[in-house]
Amino acid sequence: MDEDQPIRRVTVFVRGEVQGVGFRWWVRARALELGLTGHARNTGDGRVEVVAEGPVPALGALLTLLSEPVSTAGRPGHVSTVSARCAVSRAVRSGSVSGDGRCQPGSTASGGWTGERRGCRGFLR
Repeated sequence: MDEDQPIRRVTVFVRGEVQGVGFRWWVRARALELGLTGHARNTGDGRVEVVAEGPVPALGALLTLLSEPVSTAGRPGHVSTVSARCAVSRAVRSGSVSGDGRCQPGSTASGGWTGERRGCRGFLR
């Protein structure tokens, strides 16, 4: 990770056919490829919550992949809506991410991945 890049956190709620289709594992794989930490989990109302933390360009790339009307990256399921909430991270550059405790420090096995405001795009620039 580039030490000069600002670190941000984004919480994304994805609605559609996203539970029971491998969507969370797909998100995890894409996020790890982008060097992000965080988690993806099913919510009780059928959405998937994705919390990702890392450099601004990587977060923007993940949001693009999540938001594509037709996936160019083999995304499983079908996404109908994506809403995101952004925040400045309180990450420690050693790799532990705390803030509100929602992103946990990554193990070497998981690479940092466990298991409604709009306008995030401008924030990530």
